[in-house]
Amino acid sequence: MLRSWQTSLQSWVDAGLIDPATAERIRAFEDKHVQRWPALFAWGLGGLMLSAGVLLFVAAHWDELSPAVRFSLVLLLVAAFHVAGGITARAYEVLATVFHAVGTVALGAGIFLAAQIFHLQEHWPGGLLLWALGAWLAAWVRRDWVQAALAAVLTPAWLASEWMARTERLRGGEGVLAEGLLLLAIAYLTAYTAEKASAFRYTLEALGAVALIPGVVLVAVAASQGFDVEPDWGAVPAGWKIVGWTLAFALPLGTAFLLRGRAAWMNLGAAVWVAVLGAFSWRGTYRELVLYLWCLVGSLGLMAWSIHEERRRRLHLGLLTLFITAVLLLAWAERYDKALAYLGCALGSAALVGWGIRAPLKEAINVGVGLFALTVGFFYFSTVMDKLSRSASLIGFGLLFLIGGWLLERTRRRLIARLEAGGR
Repeated sequence: MLRSWQTSLQSWVDAGLIDPATAERIRAFEDKHVQRWPALFAWGLGGLMLSAGVLLFVAAHWDELSPAVRFSLVLLLVAAFHVAGGITARAYEVLATVFHAVGTVALGAGIFLAAQIFHLQEHWPGGLLLWALGAWLAAWVRRDWVQAALAAVLTPAWLASEWMARTERLRGGEGVLAEGLLLLAIAYLTAYTAEKASAFRYTLEALGAVALIPGVVLVAVAASQGFDVEPDWGAVPAGWKIVGWTLAFALPLGTAFLLRGRAAWMNLGAAVWVAVLGAFSWRGTYRELVLYLWCLVGSLGLMAWSIHEERRRRLHLGLLTLFITAVLLLAWAERYDKALAYLGCALGSAALVGWGIRAPLKEAINVGVGLFALTVGFFYFSTVMDKLSRSASLIGFGLLFLIGGWLLERTRRRLIARLEAGGR
């Protein structure tokens, strides 16, 4: 069962595991931590605006500056923020973290600007490598989760750029890159566990959550990319493919093992799911259907994984992917006039509501009710509306929204109220 920390805290007090005074101290600590977020947001946004303003100022006057002045500005841009971070470290550690993070971001700009100043025609992914090394060095010196997060982003960016540079104008390498990035996103998404909790792991989880849906889309598109390449493009050599596929699966799984230990065996199941997703390279009417059904399997797997490890935020992401996939499935059914798909979506919505009542989980009830409403709307629009006159169809559509929406909202509120009453 997934519960908030407030509910768990009260249940511990009721069970006599902790005394009320300790519970109040915990609440006070958490409230104080939450109250820091406005300052953190202001400092983070201020750091972004400051770095962007400096970069825009330099770019606006770039052509007017001599190479010596340009290089001096690049060095000053990198050093000034780190010096500011060192000065503010004792009094305001969070502000120092922001300054050092902006300094590391400025390092990347400095690397590529220095290459432009001196007209260095080198291998461009090397700049990302230097940037990633700078982030790792800063993370080692600072022991800072922000620097480690930057390194966790820049390192795969460098590897991806190396693969892109070597397979430019070659067909057959898109899937390697897409599947490797998706597997790494899943490794990051599952980095935070109850046994291994830290700010760095929380940040990795957020990065994985942001990259998951685009990663799935990228793999699905890459699976059929071979049909759309230029006819004069050659194929990626077999040796490169072997190395690429090995690294695409070994590096994310190795990262998952470092982050999760023995629990990384579940990432092996995710790797199988990703490999099957990348195999949908055939064409046909039912390709999209099979693809969407496989994505539904992945969404349900992510939800089960989240429940097993009691990660509520990850469960919300699973519900989001389930909702998006169901909408795509409804759009496919409307396009190809497949009435059976509407029945499947309606039954799935009812099952989701039933599971939300049993779990208990009100988010599942909300998503299930919303999906049922969309299913009815798609069915009416594709099957009923074209059989009526224009005025009758619009009147029916309006009544469906008004009366159906009222009934669904009334039902949803009753289910949530029953759920909350049962929780008490």
